[in-house]
Amino acid sequence: MIKEILEKEMKHLKEWEESGISYVESAPVGKISVIRNHHTYQYYWRTNETNAHGRYVKKKDRNLVKAILQKEYINKSLPKIREQIKIIEGFLKLYNPQELEKIYEDMPDSKRIYVNPYIVPMDLYAKQWEEHQVSEKDRLSNIIKDKYVLSEEQGVWTEKGELVRSKSEKILADKFYRMGIPYVYECPLMLKGFGYIRPDFVVLNKYTRKEYYWEHFGLMSDKDYCEKAVKKINQYVKSGIYQGGKLLCTYETEKCVLDSKVVDEIIEKYLIH
Repeated sequence: MIKEILEKEMKHLKEWEESGISYVESAPVGKISVIRNHHTYQYYWRTNETNAHGRYVKKKDRNLVKAILQKEYINKSLPKIREQIKIIEGFLKLYNPQELEKIYEDMPDSKRIYVNPYIVPMDLYAKQWEEHQVSEKDRLSNIIKDKYVLSEEQGVWTEKGELVRSKSEKILADKFYRMGIPYVYECPLMLKGFGYIRPDFVVLNKYTRKEYYWEHFGLMSDKDYCEKAVKKINQYVKSGIYQGGKLLCTYETEKCVLDSKVVDEIIEKYLIH
């Protein structure tokens, strides 16, 4: 998690550095001097050091003031930006939490079963997460109504060997399974002011250890279904679960079927790095 945060921060810093250099190269020459006159400021444009005050900048030309002062700010910021980039790069070269994971993984099973590691290895974490989700699904399924129970006649079998409600959900489940993305189908979730729902999938990014709810809305051509879908998304938001945050959504209509390329792009962005 620390590595991902720092890499993201370094990306921002490098973008600022690049845009800052570009801005400075195209900005007007000279400096701005400021003189306070009663309750206002007067701005003077100095293009050489011999000119004590420079040329007075009228209000209608204040964009010039803005451009030169922005250049001044960027010139002062660039050394600090580069310094922060070097610090992060140096830290990332030395930071290697996998070394702690390796100590645990290299232990024989006879010893490992009695050890609580400081950092749970990725695959073990994914296994424990999935086992916990399945346990929660079983527990909560005994509490809520059984209207969600699928019969073999109603469902479609996945490669993982479970029943889902549609061919599109099978496509998603099979893709998760083949790509090694941990998931649990229809694990009950309590939404604020709405009660229990069953998200189509709860999925885990093994690398960041962040979980997401993936909803596939497959009948958006149907007016009643569409209204229920909007209501459901709104309830997610009211419970603090936002699209692109912890909620991932795909959509489908009669004429616009599930787009596998869109699915791949969502997986690429949220689940495999």
